[in-house]
Amino acid sequence: MEPHTAVGIATVIFYAPVTLYAQYIGFRCWKYGSRMACYMVMIFTLIRLAGGALIISVEKGLSEDNADMIKAAYVLINLGVVPLLAAYDGFLSLISRDNFPKARILRFIHHVCAVLIMLSTGLLIGAATMTGEVDQASLQSALYKIGYFIFLAVLLIAVLLSLRVALLQHDRVKQSHLTIVKWLLLASPFLALRTAYGIIGIFDVTGANMFTSMWSSLFGSAAAFALMALLPEYIIVCIYMRILNLRVRTCREMNQLLDEGRDADEHEMEGRQKH
Repeated sequence: MEPHTAVGIATVIFYAPVTLYAQYIGFRCWKYGSRMACYMVMIFTLIRLAGGALIISVEKGLSEDNADMIKAAYVLINLGVVPLLAAYDGFLSLISRDNFPKARILRFIHHVCAVLIMLSTGLLIGAATMTGEVDQASLQSALYKIGYFIFLAVLLIAVLLSLRVALLQHDRVKQSHLTIVKWLLLASPFLALRTAYGIIGIFDVTGANMFTSMWSSLFGSAAAFALMALLPEYIIVCIYMRILNLRVRTCREMNQLLDEGRDADEHEMEGRQKH
């Protein structure tokens, strides 16, 4: 069995149950806000499940002549990382909206980040469709670089906003939201590692180099692809599903308190004192 085939099989095996759970917890969390995060987590797991199956299919007839399947695989591989950052920004947007409703600058930042994420998505998809086109290698490289560096800029902004909340504004944020920020900060190194894998690739895997570079997702090192791309993504999506689970539980507790005639803010203060 080829190494990339094994990676594709492992991806399908690991993402099959995760995809089902992501749809379940996403729909449950839908009514409690953070819909962008829910939507992105649900979409990401579907993309990765389909991507794993496509990698298996491509590897059975992997050659330079199998252009359409290879392009489709690269589109899914590059597109998959975008929902993770969009979900991160979605969680932060929820926290900003609930805790700092009058902070217009934060709303503006999140709107700008959303636009940049969409721009990055278009650039990465466009670059992936040029896979294997030697005469378009320069354009492909430029699109990849712009797309990934926009992605990196948004990631840095998101991490800085998270650190700002955790270190400087923790006393102004609900305890349940502060917990979300801590989980996001835990996910950020893995998101950075995944971004690093993509950035390394854009300087080497363009044109005909995609068939020889070790950083090529389909033709290069399967170990590097699995450890620097797929594994960090899997850890991140598990963290996000944990956040969604906590969100559902917290909101249900708040609703129960309101039904009992108690103040949800007092409950938050009690939780803060315990911590």
